[in-house]
Amino acid sequence: MMTDHPPVIALIVTYRRLQLALET
Repeated sequence: MMTDHPPVIALIVTYRRLQLALET
């Protein structure tokens, strides 16, 4: 895992989580 985690990563993670929740 990269030590430098910009806000972009968090945004992508949130998007993925949301997509998974919708696909539930």
